[in-house]
Amino acid sequence: MNKKHHQGYKYSILYRLQKMPYDEYKIAVNFLPAWLKISRTTFYRWLYLPNDSHFEIPANCMVYLSNFFECEMKELYLSSPPTKDIKNAFCEFKEVYYVNTLFK
Repeated sequence: MNKKHHQGYKYSILYRLQKMPYDEYKIAVNFLPAWLKISRTTFYRWLYLPNDSHFEIPANCMVYLSNFFECEMKELYLSSPPTKDIKNAFCEFKEVYYVNTLFK
């Protein structure tokens, strides 16, 4: 399977599973949802999650998946991991907060 074929997806989980030997792949798609304590439906939803989805796999599950696939968490993203400039957002929030508190 070509990684380009999976570019519409948010995560590389399906790509990594399909690189496994078929027998291991079949076992892994049964093992992983059980280990992560999620339904198979949720697991398959994660495999086919569109790149533009706002949904994120919980961090604890990403840790297990990166451990399973022997990669870093950021490597599970097909595109760049979400980056929100939290420091700038905090500074803007702080300014608004101070203005609102000072003028009450």
